[in-house]
Amino acid sequence: MTTFLVGLDDSHESMNALDTAVRLGAPIEAELVLVFVRHTPTTLAGSPEALSAHGLALDAIADNIHNAATAQLKEYPGSWELVERSGDPTTELIEAARIHGADLIVVGHRGHSELVDLMLGSVASRLVHHSPVGVLVAKTGPESIAV
Repeated sequence: MTTFLVGLDDSHESMNALDTAVRLGAPIEAELVLVFVRHTPTTLAGSPEALSAHGLALDAIADNIHNAATAQLKEYPGSWELVERSGDPTTELIEAARIHGADLIVVGHRGHSELVDLMLGSVASRLVHHSPVGVLVAKTGPESIAV
């Protein structure tokens, strides 16, 4: 069985990644493993109030992802599951791919400027460089159309 792991974070770009995985996976009934990584920046560690608010926000995001995925996958012919992990998104997506035997990781691309990507990096970029399995970065908009 073919397994696609999809990184989700409640952004339009990650929902586009799910749509891409569905289009590619449906004809072969690929198993979809949807992964939401609960990432807490270290800058929040010193504030219990900020940590609490951040946790509530992550809970709301997890609920939104679950609801959106359930609606989008209503007629998906293959199996799927939603998994939550905590930690660094790149590390956790790679570990989830290992655990679930994923053949491909599908993620969205935020479209940061090159400067932002250079300074901060991006999950998609780090996955492309460090994942032991193939990574498909699903883009949206006119820049995703091949010429």
